[in-house]
Amino acid sequence: MSAILAEVPQFDNTAPARSRLRLPHLVVASILVSMSQDLRAHLARQVLCVDWRPLRPHAERGALILVDSSLDLVDVALAVAHDDAPRVREWMEARQLQNPTVEQVEAWADEREEKFTALIVQPYVLAVRDRGPA
Repeated sequence: MSAILAEVPQFDNTAPARSRLRLPHLVVASILVSMSQDLRAHLARQVLCVDWRPLRPHAERGALILVDSSLDLVDVALAVAHDDAPRVREWMEARQLQNPTVEQVEAWADEREEKFTALIVQPYVLAVRDRGPA
């Protein structure tokens, strides 16, 4: 990080306001893109395949979010991590993100064949249902 900051030019009060702001904003944008790519890579490494049992406690505390299989789990996790409320709201309104129903929780209680791809984004656990009985 210090190497990046060393490349940022010093603030020049004599330059017009428009040119004073342009380069530092590009550097900040570059840092944010880099951080987002790093977070994406980190999240991609954290994806797990699990059965229902480790997900159940999270469902019981209301922290499990089922992600529709049409969405990319890491994209959803990034949106949650970045608090991208408009995007998350859009997915919720389209019912692509939702909590499991009581019926689903009960049906999956003793099911060993039900499989999920899951990712933790505190305080939530995001999961895509992979396979198993209906």
